[in-house]
Amino acid sequence: MGTGEPWGQPGHSVRAGLCPSQDAGLAAAAPTSSWKRLQPMSCLTRTRAFFMAPVVIFHLNILSYFSFLWLFAYVLMIDFQATPSWREYVIYFWLFSLVCEETRQVLGGLRKGMGGRGDGGDGAIQALQGISPSQWIPSTLYPGRIILSLAFIIFCLRLMHIFTVSKTLGPKIIIVKRMMKDVFFFLFLLAVWVVSFGVAKQAILIHNEERVDWIFRGVIYHSYLTIFGQIPSYIDGTEPRCSPNGTDPYKPKCPESNKDKRPVFPEWLTVILLCLYLLFTNILLLNLLIAMFNYTFQQVQEHTDQIWKFQRHDLIEEYHGRPAAPPPFILFNHLQLFVKRVLLRQPAKRHKQLKEKLEKNEEAALLSWEMYLKENYLQHQQCQEKQNMEQKIRDVAQRYQPLSPLGKTCGCQCSLMS
Repeated sequence: MGTGEPWGQPGHSVRAGLCPSQDAGLAAAAPTSSWKRLQPMSCLTRTRAFFMAPVVIFHLNILSYFSFLWLFAYVLMIDFQATPSWREYVIYFWLFSLVCEETRQVLGGLRKGMGGRGDGGDGAIQALQGISPSQWIPSTLYPGRIILSLAFIIFCLRLMHIFTVSKTLGPKIIIVKRMMKDVFFFLFLLAVWVVSFGVAKQAILIHNEERVDWIFRGVIYHSYLTIFGQIPSYIDGTEPRCSPNGTDPYKPKCPESNKDKRPVFPEWLTVILLCLYLLFTNILLLNLLIAMFNYTFQQVQEHTDQIWKFQRHDLIEEYHGRPAAPPPFILFNHLQLFVKRVLLRQPAKRHKQLKEKLEKNEEAALLSWEMYLKENYLQHQQCQEKQNMEQKIRDVAQRYQPLSPLGKTCGCQCSLMS
């Protein structure tokens, strides 16, 4: 390796593994016209470039987000009090920094509205949490905890956006998203069967039920649970715990019966309806859903590599223009930006965006550089194979060296015997 060239220069890194006889030929064929000698960078510049790299910003945001989720869960389960503790104030401060970053991205044009790449609706969710009045109004303490608990679920679902960087998990997340569309159409078909069976069952068993909650429970809830094997006990007209007139709010109304305490309707009618309902839902519709999932999985699995590359590009582009500090320390970057733009009236510098299309000369230089790297890689592989073959020959020769004296001794003995 030459000592006159810096590590950042392409010529040094490319010719490092070439054979001496092949170095001159490839160096002459290299597109030296498109190379630019890099100036040596200072330690401060290197440090700044390191922390401004998208991969470093990404990992710092991951650590920050996991810390936020851990603190959020701790406050919800252990430290949720009528008077907010310092940990809860830290969460609110953290949420405020996330809202500020969402606002900066929307105003800066980095996202197409609040439903941008992967974090759709985050600003609205975080604002909903930030205005939660649970600690300031005692009567809303429990509703406020419910709102924060549901918001914690949504924040955990945001982790799916982080996993898009993985080549293994990224396509699986796309599969899950497309399967959600399949579930939507499946639920439409399922709702037809659930409502039809639920209304027919409720009308046959119960006479003039006026309580809306128990109507919903009998028509939708019980019919839906029947798919998973929870058969209602009153399906054949026998219900041990019920209210005859429907006056008890905690008990269902008893099925309609005659003077002998026997069901008015034929008992076999609801059983036949139940069997037909289970036949179409458990066998027909569920197998249809599995077939749709299988088709979606195969369709995405065939283009796994392309999907992962597009996801990785979107993620790099998102973190390319993001401040280096993770939340909640990102507020210092926002404060600096506010001072520059509002107080000092400095014009905004156009951030260098990633190019989606190259110019003709840039594309030609890139292709020639890729061709040079390919030739370098092939020559390097040939050198390694040649060196490995020579090493194998040496190893075989060293193994047979101890056998050479024995061969001479045997030859001498054979000549004496003859």
